[in-house]
Amino acid sequence: MKTKKLLSIITCGLVITSMLVGCGSSTSSSSSSSSTTKGAAKEVHLKMFLAQSGPRLKTQFTEFTAKWAAKYLAEKNVKVIFDFEWPDSATSLQVLNTRLAAKDEMDIVAVHAMNDIPVYAQADYLEDLSAEPFAAKVLPSVKDAVSYKGKVVGLPLESTNWGYIYNKKIFADNGIKPPTTLTEMKAVDKKLKEAKITPWLLAYKDTWVPQLINSLVIGAVDYTGSKDFIKNMNAGTGSYAKAPQLFEVMDEIHANGTAKPLDVNNDQGSVDFAAGKAAMWLQGPWNSDAILKANKDFQLGVAALPISDDPNQTLINLGISTTLSVVKTSKNKDVAKSLLNFFLEDATASEFYIACGFAPVATNQTIKVSPWVEDAMVYVKAGKTYLDPTMPQALKDETGKEFQGYLLKSKSKETVIKDLDKVWATSIKK
Repeated sequence: MKTKKLLSIITCGLVITSMLVGCGSSTSSSSSSSSTTKGAAKEVHLKMFLAQSGPRLKTQFTEFTAKWAAKYLAEKNVKVIFDFEWPDSATSLQVLNTRLAAKDEMDIVAVHAMNDIPVYAQADYLEDLSAEPFAAKVLPSVKDAVSYKGKVVGLPLESTNWGYIYNKKIFADNGIKPPTTLTEMKAVDKKLKEAKITPWLLAYKDTWVPQLINSLVIGAVDYTGSKDFIKNMNAGTGSYAKAPQLFEVMDEIHANGTAKPLDVNNDQGSVDFAAGKAAMWLQGPWNSDAILKANKDFQLGVAALPISDDPNQTLINLGISTTLSVVKTSKNKDVAKSLLNFFLEDATASEFYIACGFAPVATNQTIKVSPWVEDAMVYVKAGKTYLDPTMPQALKDETGKEFQGYLLKSKSKETVIKDLDKVWATSIKK
């Protein structure tokens, strides 16, 4: 009897042990029993450094990549185990720079297209992805942002298309359409004032807000007019005197804006705009949540800012932020490229973007977006965009202060031009 009990205990122990073998924790996709018919699956560890928007999109990234991993296992008999890194935004850039320079083992990195790609591609850190299937599907204007010297080096994920925002109800009630020239914009301002409506909201207490006009005007000027503006500034031969449109547009907005702008910060500006205190605001759709929180019925629109009487210069600012790139020293390039292509495969092209609330970046995407995103996409699909201009960070920091002084009339146009030229020149020497 004791012998039988002992055998029974041993048998149960073996059964329990065999059941526990497959129960360890792992970041890999679920192992499919069907793969056993092909022999033992090869294991690959895919290292993904997901800065930028990665940390706030953990759920979307993990769920979508798991779906691809299951497909890859079934098709290739390769079991992909993800080694995700979700770095803190305060230190992620420094960490990534150090690791790329040291040729540390990484396969896929999330970068900012406008700020990082020119630097990393020039340093030869990023793999050429031009021949990958996804590259042919990316919208032309978006493709420019993830390319370097004609080579696609990243998969665009998050985009921001902006100009100024406006109150659609006020426009409709007064029979107004977004102006396409500066003369038309002045006529709109006049018509609104005649209807006792303040045309522009001014909220300049936060210095990053007044500097926004710099990106809009200089971006359009550099793209359509003085096409070498930024090039000349970087060479030390340019000047803000070559962009008089900046001050003409700024003067028009200031002359038709709300009172005491330096007492109003961005948060209060969102509340005021939601309350209908002005018809337009030189601000981006990133304020949409705050505006709708203050007034859930607000009808928000986005339009391109006219900078001259040439409608071809009335363009939307196209900024591409979160982008996935394959590290050139990756030991798993084929696996990494397969994952990037999966994002824009026809069957899954919209899935990740919808989950994240991102705007379309490719021709094969069908995404129901917010009305204000649809407004901007009209410009994008018509090719009426320019890439958010790359300018020294120190200049962006200083521009807001300079424009505050200009608004207060404590600084003349000539002084502002001189100061901005000096800041830019100093920045490129560092």
